[in-house]
Amino acid sequence: MNEVFLDDKVLILKRDGSNVDCLAFANETKLPDLNLVNYLKSLEPKEVLSPIDEPGPKWMHVILLGLFLLILLMFFYK
Repeated sequence: MNEVFLDDKVLILKRDGSNVDCLAFANETKLPDLNLVNYLKSLEPKEVLSPIDEPGPKWMHVILLGLFLLILLMFFYK
């Protein structure tokens, strides 16, 4: 399960390997009516990072490949 805390009121759990199965939970002390649908509709949209801005496996692979090539060059030019 992957978890996302939207704020101190909402927790969303997503089942691994699935694009559809999500569970949403409300903090009953912060959202006493437990009306998640209306609360989520009332939230302002946030700016979404583009994939290039997010640190992730693609950038990690590029960095590791660069380090590997640098080590190879150092090894062959000794």
